[in-house]
Amino acid sequence: MKKFALAFLIFWFSNTINVFASEYATTYEITCSAPTTQPTNLIFANTFSDYTFASFTPTNADGYLSIISASPSLTALPINGVNYSVGNTLGNATIVGASSATSLPIYWLNSNTNYYVFVFSYNYLGCNSGIQYNVSLPLVNSFTTGIASSFFPSTQPTNLVFSTSTNTTISGSFTSAGTFSSLVVNPAKV
Repeated sequence: MKKFALAFLIFWFSNTINVFASEYATTYEITCSAPTTQPTNLIFANTFSDYTFASFTPTNADGYLSIISASPSLTALPINGVNYSVGNTLGNATIVGASSATSLPIYWLNSNTNYYVFVFSYNYLGCNSGIQYNVSLPLVNSFTTGIASSFFPSTQPTNLVFSTSTNTTISGSFTSAGTFSSLVVNPAKV
């Protein structure tokens, strides 16, 4: 609740030279509370292996706190009076937006991963006690990032060893560079 004092002096004159003055003082209180509604219609566009673009329909709030998690449930909720910044962690989630913007890019994601985005509305204008979050039933939706792909693998197989060979066959083994490793031998005519 924001309070401010107002003091004023009133002068009035009579038909004679006498001047009268009265002094008045009062205190006004402005209530600052969390918004009563959350935004709606959270959608994702241009989702790749490490990026997506989110947008939602606003409400009458001063701003929105957007957080992302690989879990469908949060272990911590925003705390009234605490300002969060992009990149901060909040329980098992990371802040990806804290402003009045209703669209935001989300970077540095892991490929082939399901993510949940939670959006909380908040008020802060005129709030002497700090930012006030609506933590009841935040807007939530999920998306899955794509599989990272590359024409050339980032690492190569190692430890190629040939054990036996004949005029028509060759046997050997190698150490894989990862899940999708393979070894291609191009036979040459001699």
